[in-house]
Parts: sequence; C-alpha cells; structure tokens
Amino acid sequence: MTVKQSLKVDLIPCGMCRSYIALAPSQQDDLKATHASFYCPLGHARHYPAKNDAELLTDEQRKVRELKAHQDELLLVVGVQKREIANQKRKLARVEKGVCPECRRHCVNVERHMQNKHPEARGEA
Repeated sequence: MTVKQSLKVDLIPCGMCRSYIALAPSQQDDLKATHASFYCPLGHARHYPAKNDAELLTDEQRKVRELKAHQDELLLVVGVQKREIANQKRKLARVEKGVCPECRRHCVNVERHMQNKHPEARGEA
C-alpha cells in the first residue's frame, strides 16, 4: 500500500546565507500576523516586519477617530469664540447707546459713570 501526500510550500530565501526556507501558506500568514521570528536551516533569524492589512486598517481607523475628535474639539472652540464675539458686539452696541455694561442703567456719559461707579471693571469695557 502506497500513501501519497502533497503539501504546497513557498520557498523564501534567507537574507543572510541565501539558503531557502520552506513555509506553508498558512504558516506564512500566521508569521505575517504575529511578526514572530522564524529561522533558516543555518539558524539565521527572519521575520516579517511590515504591517499586515488588518493592522493597517486598524491604524487608519484609529487615525480617523483621532482626527474626528480633534475636529469636534475645534468646532467646540469655534462655537465658544463665536458666542463670545456676539456677546462683545452686544455689549459694545449697548455702550454706544449709553447703557452701562455693568448695571445696565442708561447714562449720558458712560465713561464717567464707569470711572465713578465701577472702578474695578476698568479693563473689561
């Protein structure tokens, strides 16, 4: 009785001694996924340093999440700044009409009123 068995292997040359390493496709896939070392017949260590497709996809997804978070943070900052600008414009418009920005009373001379009634708020107006 004769039993025949065949196995498909890929021959990979060693970068040091040029001898060949026979690896089955499933072994190659595992080594690429884990980046584990394997050895040529003369004992030289080899490995697959490049990232595989799954690792590249994970990295890209992480980058997209980071960029999205950064974009959301910037949009929040811009929104706060827009509200602050609108508040400052409203305050300026009230002052131009003679309304005190602190106590909201109408004054003929807002500058003199601020100096006399609100000296602590000099840098804000």
